[in-house]
Amino acid sequence: MTLARQSDSELQIIMGTIWERNSPSHIDVLNGLVVDYCLDQIRAGVEHHLEWHRRKDQPHLIEPGQPSDKWNPLVIGKNIF
Repeated sequence: MTLARQSDSELQIIMGTIWERNSPSHIDVLNGLVVDYCLDQIRAGVEHHLEWHRRKDQPHLIEPGQPSDKWNPLVIGKNIF
């Protein structure tokens, strides 16, 4: 499993929001705050995917006629979005 390239514009929005709220004095501080914020979202996505993968073969979790890879919109192939 690999993480897909993330949206530059979304990262810029996150960086701008964190900059306005915290006014970090150095770019390394800003980068650390952005990573901390984004890691929470990435962890949640990975946990969601792992739980889906663990349960994907349980028929009651998937609508009849729906392929299991379409059940989770955050996963396409081996990428998490």
